[in-house]
Amino acid sequence: MTLRPLLPALLLALAAAAEPAPPRTILFGTDCDANRPAAARELLAECGFNAVRLTGGGYAWAIKDHAAWARTLAAKGIRSYLQLGSHYPSADYFPLKGAWLVDQAGRSGVEDRTSWAIRYDHSCWPQLSYAHQDFRERLERDFAAYLASFPPAASLAGVILHNEPGFHWLKDRVFDYGAPSVAAFRAWLPGRHGDIATLNRRWGSAFAGFASVEPPTRPDPVRPGAWLDWRRFQVEQIAEFMAWEAAFARRVRPDLARTTNLDGPLGNWYAIRCSDPEAHSRAMDVAGMDIYPTRWSGRAFVPFAIDQLLGVAAGRPAHVLECEVFGDRSEDWKEVPAARRADLLRAQLWTFYGHGADAVLLWGFSRCDAFTISDGEWNPRTLACRDVAHQLRMLDLGRFRRPPPAVALVADPDAHLLASALVPGALTGGSALDRELQGTHAALASAGIPCDVIQAAQLPAAAGRYRALVLPAMPLIDDATADLLRRFAAGGGTVLASAPFAARDRWGAPLAGSPACGLTRPAGEALGAAHLAGQAAGLPAALAADLAAAGVLPALRLE
Repeated sequence: MTLRPLLPALLLALAAAAEPAPPRTILFGTDCDANRPAAARELLAECGFNAVRLTGGGYAWAIKDHAAWARTLAAKGIRSYLQLGSHYPSADYFPLKGAWLVDQAGRSGVEDRTSWAIRYDHSCWPQLSYAHQDFRERLERDFAAYLASFPPAASLAGVILHNEPGFHWLKDRVFDYGAPSVAAFRAWLPGRHGDIATLNRRWGSAFAGFASVEPPTRPDPVRPGAWLDWRRFQVEQIAEFMAWEAAFARRVRPDLARTTNLDGPLGNWYAIRCSDPEAHSRAMDVAGMDIYPTRWSGRAFVPFAIDQLLGVAAGRPAHVLECEVFGDRSEDWKEVPAARRADLLRAQLWTFYGHGADAVLLWGFSRCDAFTISDGEWNPRTLACRDVAHQLRMLDLGRFRRPPPAVALVADPDAHLLASALVPGALTGGSALDRELQGTHAALASAGIPCDVIQAAQLPAAAGRYRALVLPAMPLIDDATADLLRRFAAGGGTVLASAPFAARDRWGAPLAGSPACGLTRPAGEALGAAHLAGQAAGLPAALAADLAAAGVLPALRLE
């Protein structure tokens, strides 16, 4: 994998800031706890970090150590980023058996007191059902006591709500089929379909009423409607839980900015984990995301991921709350020379900051696992961190802003759900959609056209900010989205889409014509003007010409 530092993008942002902007705080930090060696703890300040994430917080067992560690950090000028939930509760939560996750085969887990989590086969699961009311009430008690133990927000960077929300990690195992979740699903369906006859028509089912509906345990490639609804519901159930937790945190600590670290950008695991970048950060003050390139990631992944975070943020602060550190013991990176891994780390960090991130937290510092920068020794990667920390201050980066892009690349989560139903093996993590989305993003970047990556759900609020919308990998359509795209084009905007575009309805049923829903120009020409191949090395001429005609990049040179 090759990652180039995007200093040109950073310098463009500096040059474009003709008017001084109100200064913003740029955070650079890492995950590290007070139990690490003294040399490692001392190196935090020497590396120039101004933020440390207190991971695994929120529960009674963490209060004393975390509060004391926050005071020590504050004395060194380092702000603490708190975290509520997920990793890991305590034995107090084991009796909530009705909240244990149930998979599509009806199986649950067993207590594991070595990791304070529920064990499912060979993996421990740190989360319980978001639909279980007793679970929420227990969280409220623990979280209120935890948050009350910290000083005013001047020494705190914010609070991460329920780390990595979503049902994820276990390959080919789909959660949450517990009784509270299924009951909530049945209550959700009338608002989506109106009556049971409409549901049966869309699903190809024969249920007598909503109370008798059973969620699908596997997708049906012929009639995927039930699967699409079930997974959409779980996305919305998690979003409702995050909104509940955000409201609770605001009541208890109104002085703290709220965020959640989404486990990566929209990608080919979406149908399993249902972690939606837009829906799950909707209630947050700060948009946050984990970004982990691997040795298999293409060059497009890191820029695509950070532009998706910026697009989802929609003007809010954008924080990278976990990222790769290219550790010595990592299976991905241990064969790569130390100096080369330092270059990869430096390139990743400048890509984040050059695209407009307000904060980056490394995962992590002296962790006794594959994700470790240092146990207190100087090495090429700690030196790279020190260099970046000082350069951020020398540039006074907080005075500048990323110029708002004129182009939005639109990602549709429903396309990933549909692929999981239609493509064999998709539930084990495979999908060509990632290559198409990232390849299109790379094609725009190679032509010098910056873009936000936004979600389809953002279109009603966001479309007016852009002069062009690029829609790769968007086979599903609905009347409201089609009407929005027609109005956007009629108002002078440019809409470009790759085939197949607007070929199915939101329940996966094929539509007559493609693109359907009236998405044609008056002369009958398809609205989507270019087919954009994934992993494109350059911008197709048709796309470049249309973007130039739209005034997106007036000086664009076509070769």
